[in-house]
Amino acid sequence: MAYVVAGRRDCTFCKKAQAALAAARLTYTFVDMQQPDGAALYRTSYAPCVPAYHTTVPCVFFGHCFIGGHADLVRHLDG
Repeated sequence: MAYVVAGRRDCTFCKKAQAALAAARLTYTFVDMQQPDGAALYRTSYAPCVPAYHTTVPCVFFGHCFIGGHADLVRHLDG
């Protein structure tokens, strides 16, 4: 299983989440929610896994298990 970062290319915390995964040498995929294909993939595959209280990007997943945003990812990686 790999990590997924769903967000926007211009989002600072999305970039930080990607950098944290890269620094940990973990495989991840970026889903650009501003692109039609990325938005459709997020809506159909990932949005149902996100709790209602999480309303910002990034949305980070391990497989289809929701981790949270950037700060949640850092806590997850520090583990």
